[in-house]
Amino acid sequence: MKRSALAFVLFLSACGGSGAALQAAAYPGDTRVTPRRLEGLAREFENIAPCTAADTIDISGMAPQVYHVEGCGSAADYALECRPRASGGYGPSETCSWRMFSDVTVLAASAFGCSRETIDARPVGANAREVTGCGYRAVYTLQCAPGGCQWILTGRIEGTATSGGNGGGYAY
Repeated sequence: MKRSALAFVLFLSACGGSGAALQAAAYPGDTRVTPRRLEGLAREFENIAPCTAADTIDISGMAPQVYHVEGCGSAADYALECRPRASGGYGPSETCSWRMFSDVTVLAASAFGCSRETIDARPVGANAREVTGCGYRAVYTLQCAPGGCQWILTGRIEGTATSGGNGGGYAY
């Protein structure tokens, strides 16, 4: 998938930031997500992850208004939710905020019965991730609705020929 031209590196030091470097790539054509909103997302992420000036926070677009954030020994997925602002006054016509939803590796770790650190996820399409770890493999699809986003298991959890898990290659 081709990345948008909107990619930048910043150092988060204003507004209580840790000084961690920020690398961000917006989803192609995502007009609601600006560099300023990505900075806000990084600050939001810093509230759950203990970042230092030596860390780097990587943000990548998965879908319009849906972003994966990784760094500081943690990872999370977020969706930008916007609603119209009350009429009258000056400024933007909508109010937006970031809402975190379960990272696909957390869901897979629970389903596979192993730790999140042993899970690897890779894109297999615009809104899908193939997740492997501790002898298992599954595909999760991102589904977003007005109430938020979530990863849904698509198909079955399969055993792999690698060590760990059931080791026999059986599908469950």
